Amino acid sequence: MAFIKKLNVFLKKTFAYNCYVICFANPGYLNFIVYILYLRYKKHGVPFRQTASFDSLLKFINFLNNRQIIYFLGHGNLLGAVRQGAFAGKPGDVELYVKSSYYDQFVSYEQDLNALGYKFKYHLSSKIDLFPPRGCKITLLFLSPKSTQDGYVYLRIKNGEELDVIHEDHLESPETGYLFGFPFNIPKNPEKIIEERYGPNWKVPDAPQYAWFK
Repeated sequence: MAFIKKLNVFLKKTFAYNCYVICFANPGYLNFIVYILYLRYKKHGVPFRQTASFDSLLKFINFLNNRQIIYFLGHGNLLGAVRQGAFAGKPGDVELYVKSSYYDQFVSYEQDLNALGYKFKYHLSSKIDLFPPRGCKITLLFLSPKSTQDGYVYLRIKNGEELDVIHEDHLESPETGYLFGFPFNIPKNPEKIIEERYGPNWKVPDAPQYAWFK
């Protein structure tokens, strides 16, 4: 068993969390199956260290689409799709905007997602963290409508603070952005949302990037 632990540590370091070992241990018999996700996405230019997170995101988006839950890429993932057609940075997590009208419907699928290996962490009614079987966490940011002088906006409220304030025009219907050549929903006129969050120099990364397609 000590050898198995050492092998897992080696693979974890070597493939940057993008492969795993399934071990079947019986007396006198060990069978190791190494499945490298990188091979599946190599032709799309997905880096080693981002393969598991990208694979988990694709599967989760497919889950949402099959249940007609409309999402939008948000935060750094929206930045990456618009700026470089790839993940921006590592990523540490994947954020998705979802209108609050889908909250109850999504929560009703918790057992289905648990069966697929996802773990839930709730943050009141405006945020849910999902931890997939592999890859980084997926954060759903549920945006509620609010009437203002300029029309409706969608936002989250945390400890009385208004966060992720987005005008309804951006979320009227999704447009298409791309990560590694795969289509994803993004808000309309995403550049405005990105600039409000990251500033006027958002097109220039402040750290080395792992992939760039534009």
